Amino acid sequence: MWNSYVNVDSVDDTLAEVESAGGSVMVPAMEVMSEGRMAFIVDPGGAAIGLWEPRNHKGAQLVNEHGTLTWNELMTDDLETAKAFYAAAFGWAAQTDQMPDGTYYTTFKVGDDMAAGMMAKTPEMGPMPNYWGIYFAVDDCEAAVAKAAELGGTVVAPPFDTPIGKMAVLADPQGATFALVSWSVPTE
Repeated sequence: MWNSYVNVDSVDDTLAEVESAGGSVMVPAMEVMSEGRMAFIVDPGGAAIGLWEPRNHKGAQLVNEHGTLTWNELMTDDLETAKAFYAAAFGWAAQTDQMPDGTYYTTFKVGDDMAAGMMAKTPEMGPMPNYWGIYFAVDDCEAAVAKAAELGGTVVAPPFDTPIGKMAVLADPQGATFALVSWSVPTE
């Protein structure tokens, strides 16, 4: 699987907040050489996410450009519990807006900055656990999907239009899923 990580000031302090808010520790805090400290947690709905306390390695330094990480999104069947949990564990404020297609989307924010997104699982998604998904930015979604398939990836959901751009869902040759997006809205 591909994993999302949240930078935190202290993994140990955040683990205490996670447990207090109803989450659980999946992988306890550990040192990653001199690069940082990490742990994995599970939210009350069962979605796993990593914690990263940076030292030498600060995390993604290049984002929102072709071929780079651009978004992290929680797919869940319990939006209200997730909003409360991430507010308590990470201090994220949840802002829910109606999209042009009538659906609702939640953006987690730190101050005025967007940190991640959240949406309700739909029946069309079938039976799947709650999870954190990652998105990579691409200039041309259809061309990137064709190239991924040529290289041994599997197309889970072919390119489709959304209010924020064209998206697709792929699985790499090991079966780990991720999404691509060609943004039609600013990402900064």
